[in-house]
Amino acid sequence: MAAGAAKRQPAQSKGSKSGLIALAQGQDLFKEGDAADCLYIIQKGQLRLYKPKGKGFVELAVLRSGEVLGEMAYFGEGADSRRSCSAAAIVKTEVIAISFSALEKALLNLNPWFRTIVTTLADRLRKTNAKVKALESNNVGGGYGSAGHYAFLKDAEIVKILTVLYLVGKSFGEKRDDGPSHTLSKKIFKFYAGDIFAISEAKYEEFFTLLKETGYLEIANDDDGLPNLMSMPDIEKVKELFMFINTQRNSKDNEKIRVSAKCETLMDHIVDTVKNKGLKGPKCNVPMTPTLNYFKERNVAIDISDLEEAREFGFVGDILVGEGNVLSVEVNIEKFDSTFSCVKFSNALRKFNDAHNK
Repeated sequence: MAAGAAKRQPAQSKGSKSGLIALAQGQDLFKEGDAADCLYIIQKGQLRLYKPKGKGFVELAVLRSGEVLGEMAYFGEGADSRRSCSAAAIVKTEVIAISFSALEKALLNLNPWFRTIVTTLADRLRKTNAKVKALESNNVGGGYGSAGHYAFLKDAEIVKILTVLYLVGKSFGEKRDDGPSHTLSKKIFKFYAGDIFAISEAKYEEFFTLLKETGYLEIANDDDGLPNLMSMPDIEKVKELFMFINTQRNSKDNEKIRVSAKCETLMDHIVDTVKNKGLKGPKCNVPMTPTLNYFKERNVAIDISDLEEAREFGFVGDILVGEGNVLSVEVNIEKFDSTFSCVKFSNALRKFNDAHNK
């Protein structure tokens, strides 16, 4: 499920009907144990297959345009076929549902010998899948923080993905002449991430969604119209994020840079004020009274005390009171430039993991 996305109901086709199904990002197509009455062909987009286990997940595979899923339920034992795993959309996805009744008619029209071959191969594949999934079910990763706290994306995995993204992007990415942007083919990234560093494809595809939402990554279509081009507007920001997360995970809890949602909102307004007023220098004074009035007029419960966490970590200095009780604050622009986007990403990551922990 995407960061901050509402929990959506599965989009199983009803009444064994064939047809097109559109899935929003993070929406389940079906869940493990659901009754199965059709198979699916992915028309466009991507789906992840997974098995829930406790508070975690066992990642099975990522499927793309042209691939088929749900067909094994047709060949399952017994009349009451059930889904053996769950399937969810990584991005906006469209699938074509083909009912088992329609599939049955198609198979009946096949040559009997060919039909026997199909059912035999399907039975062997089903038994092999059962053995593989039994082994995979013992490989759910642990969490972070307190015992039993599951995290879909753990810090160690994030550091590994970002390291590969930065190094491969610098080495093989196409750099634009007019800026720091680097464009990299997903196929190249997949080779290094999956084949060499054994990073789960389901994990890095979901992580790319988070990078897109926080401005670190853009996805574009290649010449075939497939979303296989990754563009990093500023690849050095990817390196800064890697260093920030790596430092955070090796720091004690009381040393980690964490700010509340309210503090982040205030810091966002400070950044906007600095840009709009064209303020320069390593440090500068920023008026806070207009910002506080903005929230007050909209009945938003944010006040100057919510900036305390930013002061604690050196983003801002003490609150200053001028003539007419006008409030201002000294802002460390260098600190904002190097760290604030990383802090925002960290907050987005917590929301993302919380969404996967429900």
